[in-house]
Amino acid sequence: PASPSRNCLSGRTSRLDLLSKRMKPRSRSSSSQARVNHRRRASHRLECLEARRVLAQVSGSIDSDTLWSLDGSPYEVTGDITVESDATLSIEPGVTVEFRENTRLNVRGRLLAEGTPWQRITFDRVAGAPDWEGLKFDGTLEDNRITYVDMRYGDDQGEAIDVDHSRLLIDNVTWSGTSGTILELDHPSLIV
Repeated sequence: PASPSRNCLSGRTSRLDLLSKRMKPRSRSSSSQARVNHRRRASHRLECLEARRVLAQVSGSIDSDTLWSLDGSPYEVTGDITVESDATLSIEPGVTVEFRENTRLNVRGRLLAEGTPWQRITFDRVAGAPDWEGLKFDGTLEDNRITYVDMRYGDDQGEAIDVDHSRLLIDNVTWSGTSGTILELDHPSLIV
């Protein structure tokens, strides 16, 4: 719980808190004093929203059409994800996907990660973790799309995106924190 004299967003004491400390209490009836005391206790129970951030943990096979929504974001990948053939993983604009070490997203079906210029999708490592293994498209001739996406630290397998006998459209994607190959291509159908 946050201290009533600290602002959750900035960590600084607010002007209102300082003013309330300087004010001297007036004499009140016992019922009005009880209401004031109840309000003071309630203010001690406020929490910063950042402290309550809950990650949706995901791993394993996706064998039916699945949506990762902005409302469910951020998603933490705790083990490899495989989008099986005949399945589509759609990721809404603004979603953040955080990958643990030694995890990746394998696509044998269809991936639609379509952000917008104002709500980009982010693929990143879990804070403080080593690099994750990136994206692998393996034998999928579906209409895969990665647009308006920021990829960070996703080259631990040697490349950020591996396209093997697959079809993929890449548009407005940025890569940062990579030290290996960005695209590994083996008989692809690729539009950049």
